[in-house]
Amino acid sequence: MLNKNELVTARHQSLEELDREIGKRCRRLYSLREKKVVEELENPHEIRLLRRGIAQLKTIRAEKK
Repeated sequence: MLNKNELVTARHQSLEELDREIGKRCRRLYSLREKKVVEELENPHEIRLLRRGIAQLKTIRAEKK
């Protein structure tokens, strides 16, 4: 999940920058999911926060199109 400052920044980014940020967060989510299978995560709640943050960024991207 994004905090207010990150949301404001995201709303001023171009579509390309938003796509890059979404890709970066998706890769992080994938690595956390892999790690969850192999070992216990320090903060399992981080997966949920990442998913919500990705959804927020995708919503902002859709509003811009």
